[in-house]
Amino acid sequence: RLNLMPISRTVNDRNPYWEAKNVVTGFWYEDDVDFVPDEKLKNFMETGDKPVVLSFGSMSYEDDVVADKLDKFIKAFEATDTKAIIQGFQKNIATNYKLPDSIMSCGDVPHSWLFSRSRYVIHHCGFGTCAASMVYGVPSIPIPYMAEHVKYAIKLNDLGIATKMVKVSKVSKRAIMDVLDEMNSSYYFKKERADEISKKVRAENGLDDAVRRIKDVLH
Repeated sequence: RLNLMPISRTVNDRNPYWEAKNVVTGFWYEDDVDFVPDEKLKNFMETGDKPVVLSFGSMSYEDDVVADKLDKFIKAFEATDTKAIIQGFQKNIATNYKLPDSIMSCGDVPHSWLFSRSRYVIHHCGFGTCAASMVYGVPSIPIPYMAEHVKYAIKLNDLGIATKMVKVSKVSKRAIMDVLDEMNSSYYFKKERADEISKKVRAENGLDDAVRRIKDVLH
């Protein structure tokens, strides 16, 4: 009777040939207004410039292959004097690194809090991180792991809110430095565009729309 798709029409609009029961509602999300960061994270966020966030979500495996990729990001951040928060990889970081003052790691922090306070986000372009970047008006550097991620990376770039992608298999210190430079040189355009997208996405009120439609069906 009802097939709800929780994605923004900015990303994937409704096909006009679909049956009426198929509805694109907009993203489903809630702002985590009750989250309270620890003092270390709070001070890091509030001191100096906004940080870049590196967040690979469920791709943050604690294995040797990913540790090698993480090492390249840390070296690129240091070489470019980039203030950064690394979300996840805590076991690898605790074991293998003494991070400089300009880089810190964090664990489970809501995207609604973290992304909205960041300069831009480096992520794998999974559905959740893509949605959060659009909801909170944050430009992206896409590092896709698989075909689905590539699709979203292309979409973010087409929307004008992301740099070119660097597939995870092609990650190197030089490649990361290049996309950091691309982002920094075009940041204000991308940020302005990301803010426009955020307004459109929020105006869809996807979760409220979904609830209303479910109630209509039940009654």
